[in-house]
Amino acid sequence: MRMNKVAERVKSVLFEPGDTLSQRVVRGGFWVFALRIASRGLTLIRTIVLARVLAPSDFGLMGLALLAMSTLENFSQPGFQAVLIQKKGDIEDYLDTAG
Repeated sequence: MRMNKVAERVKSVLFEPGDTLSQRVVRGGFWVFALRIASRGLTLIRTIVLARVLAPSDFGLMGLALLAMSTLENFSQPGFQAVLIQKKGDIEDYLDTAG
């Protein structure tokens, strides 16, 4: 019976809208953390599968291509999303640019 109460409490904290800012921050932090862990897990699985399928030279070439793509992605993002979070006032005019 105690586990049922704990499960209900966890469910209410993570899935139901909160009243206070701290509740919303905890919920948002959990979901960001869960998304990051899931993303890293899927990346690890992809790497393991490709390591088994590809020859060592092909796997090295794939690693270089992923490194180049990651570098280009980091330098090509202008940072509009971060600016919109920090901007006070109406941001409706800028939303299409940041999309």
